[in-house]
Amino acid sequence: MKVLVTGGTGFIGYNLVARLKKENHDVTCLVRESSDIRWLNSLGDVKFVYGDLLQPASLAAIMDEFDWVFHLAGVVTAVTREDYFRVNHLGTRNLIDAVAKHNPDIRKFVFVSSLAAGGPSSIDRPRDESMPDQPITYYGESKRAAEFAIKDYKDSIPLVIARPPTVYGPLDDGVFIFFRAIQKGWQIKFTGEDLYLSLIYVEDLTKALLTLATADIPSGERFYVSDHYQYSMDQIQTMIAHAIDADTRKLHVPRALMYPVAAVSELFIRARNKPSFLNLQKIKEMTQTAWICSSEKLTNMTGFQAQYGLPDGAHKTAEWYKSHGWL
Repeated sequence: MKVLVTGGTGFIGYNLVARLKKENHDVTCLVRESSDIRWLNSLGDVKFVYGDLLQPASLAAIMDEFDWVFHLAGVVTAVTREDYFRVNHLGTRNLIDAVAKHNPDIRKFVFVSSLAAGGPSSIDRPRDESMPDQPITYYGESKRAAEFAIKDYKDSIPLVIARPPTVYGPLDDGVFIFFRAIQKGWQIKFTGEDLYLSLIYVEDLTKALLTLATADIPSGERFYVSDHYQYSMDQIQTMIAHAIDADTRKLHVPRALMYPVAAVSELFIRARNKPSFLNLQKIKEMTQTAWICSSEKLTNMTGFQAQYGLPDGAHKTAEWYKSHGWL
């Protein structure tokens, strides 16, 4: 297949391009002039086209003849709510509009959204596709708005939406923070009720995305994608410690302390006009009871099954970090 990937320079995008290349697809990545393409270049024969999701004319010029489009580009952190919506919502609308106008015979448009678009859940009821959306962050709201933008085209373009939870694996620098802290001997324990998460190893996510690209399913369908388990933060860190063979001590952190720290971080964010991982939006996510979801619909409609639970996925991730000098 002739494939266009947006967001290929990111963690998930890089792993998706690697899988597509391994399966002998003809892959082109949409990048900006300023994009860091070192990791993509390491994969061999990857093509590049230059454009910007916020410049529709640049998209129109490159949209012809792709069989599949995987849209992963977006922002996870931003300075303002408007910044989230400008990239995640407007950028997505510009892309799907270009596809509809210049490549209406496309075989599948796959949009990678997020569990954040649905919102948090309770421990005893994982979020599924039948539940009403209740996003609580600007990021989640912007991804949900992007979903509505592409679903406007579901009658003219075959499209599908994937909503993964927390993703981890090679090249990830998010969950890597925990690997690094645990390597140094620290396991963070927030006081009060623990946070529960669904996870998906990136190799399983890319497998799911290709499954969605090839499956004969109604246009506009939306799927949560997870490894079918749920983990407490304590369990996650313990499994990571086992994966890297580290002895740890628990560092007890009051949840209430997170808010003033994030508030100070926000002041620096505003002053420098640059986003940061530590912000009030992220703290809002971390102080929920659970972010868990069920991928039963995906399994029932496509047969997809995740191969890796966290114990195996953490080991594979640790091996990659070590082999590339991250740990």
